[in-house]
Formats: sequence, C-alpha cells, structure tokens
Amino acid sequence: MKTSILTLIFLSLMLACSKDSNELPECIQAKIDATLPLSSVQLLAVYKTKIDGDTHYWFNTGATALDGAEYIYDENCNEVCNYCGFCQQKECIKSYPDYGSDEWEVVWKP
Repeated sequence: MKTSILTLIFLSLMLACSKDSNELPECIQAKIDATLPLSSVQLLAVYKTKIDGDTHYWFNTGATALDGAEYIYDENCNEVCNYCGFCQQKECIKSYPDYGSDEWEVVWKP
C-alpha cells in the first residue's frame, strides 16, 4: 500500500512538471536548463510578453544591477533585445514594457 501511494505521488509530480515545461518553447526550456548549473549566472526568473503578436522571453538574472545585460529572446531563441544597467539602452527596448512591469508574465522561477 505504501509503495502504491508513493508511486502515485511520484507520477503526479512528474505529470505536473511536464505540463509546465510543455508551455514553453523547447529552445527556451533548453536555455533555462543550460543556465541553471552555471555558477556565474543566477537565473532569477523568466518572463514573457507579447510584442506585435510574437511572444518574447526575458531572462532576468539581476545583471542590470551590476551594469550587465539581461537578454530577451523570441520563441525561436533569437536574441531580440536586452535590458542593460548603466549602459546606453538599445533602441529596441522602447517596444517593451518597463523593466519589472506587470505586463511581463512570470513563466519560470526557481
């Protein structure tokens, strides 16, 4: 009986995890998975928003606080823009909601 309950719990967790990962494009999930083990990059969250009908993903690492860049990718994992700390912002950033705006939806957090 105990084994059956543990198996049921394990299967439920596996199904819940696979459902979440299926919501993200495969390449975005792969970028998240590849970033996690790196000690030099701490992925705080991944957000998404719609720009001209396309979904874009912002990989928030907190790098802007240290004058670094945080990258925004399209659904095919092409880098389309970035937020940067104290550097000159790219023109493309004007198309995006403000850094931290509610228009960015959280799609992944550790």
